[in-house]
Amino acid sequence: RRSQVEGRIQQYTVLSRSRVSVGLRALRRDRMFYRCEVASRVEWNRGDTIRVDLLGAREVIPIVSGKVQAADEDCGDAAFDPTADRLGMALGGGMRMDDSSFLKHPLAPRSERDYRFRSGGTTAMRLADGTTIRLRELEILPRRSEPTLVSGSLWIEDRSHAVVRAVMRLARPFDYDRDFSKTRDALGESEDDEEDDGDDDEVPRFIRPLRADIRYMTIEYGLWDQQWWLPRLIAFEGEAEVGNLLAVPL
Repeated sequence: RRSQVEGRIQQYTVLSRSRVSVGLRALRRDRMFYRCEVASRVEWNRGDTIRVDLLGAREVIPIVSGKVQAADEDCGDAAFDPTADRLGMALGGGMRMDDSSFLKHPLAPRSERDYRFRSGGTTAMRLADGTTIRLRELEILPRRSEPTLVSGSLWIEDRSHAVVRAVMRLARPFDYDRDFSKTRDALGESEDDEEDDGDDDEVPRFIRPLRADIRYMTIEYGLWDQQWWLPRLIAFEGEAEVGNLLAVPL
């Protein structure tokens, strides 16, 4: 039903803004490592050429030089198919409906193997024309404490069943030593085998422990023509730890 509603969208035009920041935190000092900002106008037509006009783009690497320069390429993904999965947009496609991504999608077929679900609160919104919209919260509960699963909440509109807000985070931070060993055991490999093959570690030991966490990923939607909920804001914040001295906020 949701795909039928969104499949009726034939064309849209949007002004897209994106910002990506990567920092460094070492020896109790915070520094900006990289920043990219892009503004573009997108004209999307179903079954036709997608036009993206780059209005402005700049990037800077303060740790190397304070000079701001034009970005070589778009640091954001401005154009999207309205019928495509929305939750995966928060991670740039890092979470898909199939089994080809690292994160397991909570709304994918057979996702009940990895998640439990629980109804949460209900919110009512009254529009200017007097229409009342009710949103129902669906809580996502991972069955296991694994970094490939997420926890959080989805708010679903009761008429079209469209997801109108999503807030998620990892069920557990990723730890290279712990999770790489689990993957190796699942494949039936041993440490001796890896040492004999000369491929002991793809990640050098001097930068361990190597951990990563997603503090939050959220998508908020806006209602257009009182029919379609389209992404209005996508935000993501995380941090990687390299060794015991360096942190990389993203």
